[in-house]
Amino acid sequence: MNAILIVLISILILVVVYLVKKTGAQTRLELFTPIAKKYNAEYQPEEILQGDHLFVPYRDNDLVIKLRTRQYTKPTEDPDHTRNVRVRILTAELELDKAHLPLISLATDSFFKKIVSFDNEDRVHTGDETFDKRYVIESADPDLVKKLFPEETRKKLTAKHINSASFLMNEDHFNMEVVLADIELSHPDMSKRIEEFIDLAIFFLERAWQ
Repeated sequence: MNAILIVLISILILVVVYLVKKTGAQTRLELFTPIAKKYNAEYQPEEILQGDHLFVPYRDNDLVIKLRTRQYTKPTEDPDHTRNVRVRILTAELELDKAHLPLISLATDSFFKKIVSFDNEDRVHTGDETFDKRYVIESADPDLVKKLFPEETRKKLTAKHINSASFLMNEDHFNMEVVLADIELSHPDMSKRIEEFIDLAIFFLERAWQ
């Protein structure tokens, strides 16, 4: 009897896991299909530890957009308890055969970053106190920083739903990452945030080439 009960429970667990996975896949398909259509992109469903992929055509190459989910525990005021935290991580990556992108980087400010960039002549301030407190920009071209980070862009990167952001542009390579605060994939704002991220990545690339 116990053996039969164990088998039945195991089957029930497998069914629940299957249904959850199927529902999640359907939700992601509904999320990404209109976005892929808007950018004439190819959608590749989530793979284990790889996340969902969008291949957005850009200058005879693919701007690869990835969406991953990360869960971790975070301490609370009570040392005996922690809380689970979930974030959505968006990345954009572009590899070019021939290009001369300028060298510029952005990273979320931190104690370690402050130490590293304390005496760095390439650190550029935008004059926006809120933005400069949150991010560190390094570039030998202050005029480029002005082009890439107008007021509208700075507001987007300091929005409440963005936990952190970073990007690196270096000759033939571009990589950008934004960590979003927890949001359900089915939430109406999720598609908007993905599209804003794609538009921002393209904006940076286009401005860098001007």
